[in-house]
Amino acid sequence: MGPPKIVPVMTASPSSPSACTDTPEQTALDWFMRSRNGLDNAQRQALAQWLAADPAHAQAYAEWQEDWDGLDTLPAQQQGALLASARNACQPPAAQRPTPHTGFWSRRWQLTALLASLIVALLLFQLPGTASPSFAHSYATLPGEQQTVELPDGSRIDLDTDTRINVALFDGHREVRLIRGQAMFQVAANSARPFIVAADAARITVVGTQFSVRNTPGQPGADTLQVAVASGHVRVAPEGDSWLPWRAASQIDLTAGQQLRLDTRQSTRPEPAIAADIGAWRNHSLSVDDTPLSHVLAEFARYGHPSPLLADPGIAALRITGTFDTQNMAGFYRLLPRILPVHVEGQNTGTPRITTSH
Repeated sequence: MGPPKIVPVMTASPSSPSACTDTPEQTALDWFMRSRNGLDNAQRQALAQWLAADPAHAQAYAEWQEDWDGLDTLPAQQQGALLASARNACQPPAAQRPTPHTGFWSRRWQLTALLASLIVALLLFQLPGTASPSFAHSYATLPGEQQTVELPDGSRIDLDTDTRINVALFDGHREVRLIRGQAMFQVAANSARPFIVAADAARITVVGTQFSVRNTPGQPGADTLQVAVASGHVRVAPEGDSWLPWRAASQIDLTAGQQLRLDTRQSTRPEPAIAADIGAWRNHSLSVDDTPLSHVLAEFARYGHPSPLLADPGIAALRITGTFDTQNMAGFYRLLPRILPVHVEGQNTGTPRITTSH
């Protein structure tokens, strides 16, 4: 990892960088810092459009990502604690939050906190007694992109759109932290080196199996952590004081054909999973059953498609069932009037509009 770049950045709105970030590097840094705290659908779309507008944008964003990859040498649990500290550090007290006149110094202060967290992380890694991984790397996909990763231990990870993971392989265990997004894991069996996936407040432990984990907080209809097992056996346990409603159970075991939706607000238990739906996103397939249209549109937005305007708030609540291609938004719009009492206008304008048909 090369020496960190320090570039002051200004921002004027919570949705996207302002025109004051007048170089790709400055704007990329602003987006990078925002993405670490999670982006909503509108922000993900804006980021996808900015990245696609110029190859220099994607290159600048990738360089900032590379500079942050020094954290990948840390175990997943330490990474999570440090990233949480960095997120908190990047939120100044209310009295210091940016105004149109203080944006420059606020963003400069946030960047300082971000880089300081990285330096502290690397120093902690050098302390005696801290295990060193034999392999460590970070992988990420942009909105609309998917990627397959082959690990040195023989395991395979398929990354869905807008997904980021940190991987660390140790002598006695293997760790992956799912920072955001969705991934399908095919784990090479090795009873001497358990495979652990940390996502949000959960730890999923396996020896050899195939399973999917989704961590998309704030996503309409999919804001709970989801684990689904295609084959084998996994054990899901809470971290810290999470999942208090079912903490007495300590852990939940899942076998092939079972899934779990983890909700901190209520008790949860395993439920049947449709085998064909586990990891179906790898084939760009989106299956929904009696799902509000607003949730379906939010899922398409994860893949970089602009959200349409809804002429009537009631349209969002219309429920839809079907299987669709996440790469073919135009096809979805053609089918929609056959499924629901709606019309779709302006598909070629970049901002489609959905209206009622009566």
